[in-house]
Amino acid sequence: MTRRRSRGLTLLEMLVTLVIAAMVATLMSEGLFQIGQVERRLGSGQLQARLERLHALWMQQCLEGLRAAEPGTPEAVVASARSLKGVSSMLPLPEPSGPMPVSLAFTYIQSSDETELRLVIGPQGKPVQAAVLAHWRGDTGHFRYLDPRGEWLQDWPVVAPNSPLLPRAVAVYGARDELLLVAAMQASAQSLGKRVDIEKLP
Repeated sequence: MTRRRSRGLTLLEMLVTLVIAAMVATLMSEGLFQIGQVERRLGSGQLQARLERLHALWMQQCLEGLRAAEPGTPEAVVASARSLKGVSSMLPLPEPSGPMPVSLAFTYIQSSDETELRLVIGPQGKPVQAAVLAHWRGDTGHFRYLDPRGEWLQDWPVVAPNSPLLPRAVAVYGARDELLLVAAMQASAQSLGKRVDIEKLP
């Protein structure tokens, strides 16, 4: 009875197999790396677009929730072409809270030649939340305020008798002075009256 000898791999066959395996692994890792790069680029672009949309919603909420208050009081809306402050009842906070001071401002950083649109929620010096909503190259960006006659103004409040305490709308312009959004005020623009004045009513 003859025995068959089991034939193993020769050294040359083993080396060829290892070279082929190494080439396949290299090609696969390179391909996976390229796919990962593409996914990262797509993902970061989508994430950035969603983040910009979220920041725009935060800004719109704060503006639409601005409350009317008598000029000269800490709660009054005081605004210019580059900054706005007041008290808002619609705040982008994780937990419900009452009306709080808000401020929006365009800040130009000369060293990097960039403008930042910053939102601060909370009392001055003790912010509850602060965020850079957007940034772009150059010193551009401004607010405009719609008065009852339908004219867009650079400053608020309007110095005139019986003028409303809130603009009808606020327009926000960003990079290259392109319109970012228009927020319509939801609160009444008229004063509710002081207690002394109400007591005088018949």
